[in-house]
Amino acid sequence: MLPSLSPNPQNPKRQRTSGPAPVSKPLPAPPSKRRKVYHYPTTPPPEFYDRLSRQWLTLLTLQEWNRRTSTQDVTWPINHHQIPSLPSSVERFARQGGPDLTDLRGCRNQLSQPAQGVRSMSTSQNSRKRPRSGLDEPSQSSPSKKKSSKNTGPYDLQFEQHLIDHYIWPDGYRDDGEEPSNIDEIQSALEARRRSVSPSQFPAKAFEDFKRAVHKSKSEDKVMSDVIPDIVGTSTIPNNRNILFTNLAPLTDGTIVAAKPDLYDGILPADLKSQVRNALGLYITPSKNTSLPCLPNLFLEAKADANANVGKRQVCYDGAIGARGTLILRSAIEPDTAIDGNAYTLSSVYHNSTCSLKIYAHHPFKSSDPKWPVGYRMTLVGSWALDFRNSFRPGIQAYRNARDWAKKQRTDLALAVANVPAKTLTPSLASSTQILGPK
Repeated sequence: MLPSLSPNPQNPKRQRTSGPAPVSKPLPAPPSKRRKVYHYPTTPPPEFYDRLSRQWLTLLTLQEWNRRTSTQDVTWPINHHQIPSLPSSVERFARQGGPDLTDLRGCRNQLSQPAQGVRSMSTSQNSRKRPRSGLDEPSQSSPSKKKSSKNTGPYDLQFEQHLIDHYIWPDGYRDDGEEPSNIDEIQSALEARRRSVSPSQFPAKAFEDFKRAVHKSKSEDKVMSDVIPDIVGTSTIPNNRNILFTNLAPLTDGTIVAAKPDLYDGILPADLKSQVRNALGLYITPSKNTSLPCLPNLFLEAKADANANVGKRQVCYDGAIGARGTLILRSAIEPDTAIDGNAYTLSSVYHNSTCSLKIYAHHPFKSSDPKWPVGYRMTLVGSWALDFRNSFRPGIQAYRNARDWAKKQRTDLALAVANVPAKTLTPSLASSTQILGPK
């Protein structure tokens, strides 16, 4: 028999003590709700194409078509020994090309495969020219998959259509003349004179050195290392490069890749109230490395020789993410006037082949679609040809002023949201799927 745990085995009743009643320990606080983690696709999934309102013929579209049709191939068993001999007229007809069978799809012709030990004519001819290496060489007539994906990647016409379907409009999509209410203020800020680009601080030799760096930069990495520093300057504004924005809630339906701007400016986490970062981190903290700058609202995409439209699509995506972040903070500060028609986010595209710099503004607007009640519009603010002496300094000046202007917007938002009670730090537009992302 196990020994009794009672202090008095003879009296199983609970004994009263003369001392004070023991103080019960407080229960531990319930564990905090686990933060939702989103997984971004590396390539567009099938549902990405199924949901588009319009299909465009792109490389990724063809790859998706091949993926779908390759699973529908039908193999017919053929007994080669039961094929009767063909008359000479049919053989002559076959030598001339035979019938048009282009309307037959999804059926492999086993007869077209060369028999084992027999080489095709093209293989035989190639073997006479030179011995083949152990690696397959890409065809000269068609670019390799790696080269094509480097030129456009996922940012093709289908990607742009996806943004448009979710009310994220690139510059020029609508010609209704609607621009940010503060576009004049932004343009005036970009045109402000800076001592760092005055002729005394920025001599004519700087222009020649810049053009030489542009000429030598043939890749995006070289552009970012040798050209962009001359444009950005030596400011101490918090920034980072090539960071995947995988910590943010998806901007649309979760079927597009995570944003990865070449450069973005933000605010140091220590300069933003911790309660704000904890409550709204899914919209303002782009990286899982929470020590990196947050609340990004200025973006740069640099392109070497790629299609200039690729950079425009990227900053359309980047800028909408930044505009959503500023909208979230504004909705916590002033719920009734969060969407005021003003832009608080800027983006820019530098294209090395044309040596051009373009700066865009992004602002939210109310759409008529109940599924996506908030949209984001992109507006061109200015464009400069940096290889032209008369527009070189104004272009450099505009970009550096844009960084200062965007920094002021972040600082003002951080100061205003610091006075908001922690219990109210939830987006007031919670019914908007466009802000909160897919459930």
